[in-house]
Amino acid sequence: MSLLDHHTNIGIDIDETLASAFSLWLEFFHSAGHLLNIEKFEDITEGIFSAIPGANIDPDLNDTLWNEFEGSNIVHAPLVPYAREGITFLQNHGKNLTLITWRSSESPNKEQTYTWIEKYFPEMIEKNPIYFTNNLIRKSQLCKELGITLLIDDVIENAIDVTSNGITCILLERPWNQEKIFTHPLLIRVKDWTEVLEVLTR
Repeated sequence: MSLLDHHTNIGIDIDETLASAFSLWLEFFHSAGHLLNIEKFEDITEGIFSAIPGANIDPDLNDTLWNEFEGSNIVHAPLVPYAREGITFLQNHGKNLTLITWRSSESPNKEQTYTWIEKYFPEMIEKNPIYFTNNLIRKSQLCKELGITLLIDDVIENAIDVTSNGITCILLERPWNQEKIFTHPLLIRVKDWTEVLEVLTR
């Protein structure tokens, strides 16, 4: 029996799991005069920009900049490669997919997020609401409340959180998680969505 057979309710992160947002965010931070020491996507070593060594951004300013971007430019984020194909595959296999994001649920951020999802994944909006953690609620808490047994994400801290609470996590490799050492029987690291489907069906 494959991993796919074991999981009916699957949680899906948005940023850098479905939406290629971090390059656009970095451009936005640069335009505001911040993170000029980080030249490109591959140099991003933390999922939260204020935690990047030498960033010189306090958490409040970090949140302000994220919110400004989410309320305007986030709708222009392109798809992560093969994310559309991956979601279609899971839907065709009868999986119940729930979007869980750390983004803010405040307006206009929430509306921009729904606009982006409606553009690329309209069928997901029809079946489930988007769950916003506002970077305050642990994803393991939501997964347990919603009966989700598998989370697909890109942040190592979320992987640690959910696997420590008995939830399987498929972690997409990104510059901010590749150097962080964490192993767990419920953690599966993959390079991209093609590998997501490979590990699910093998």
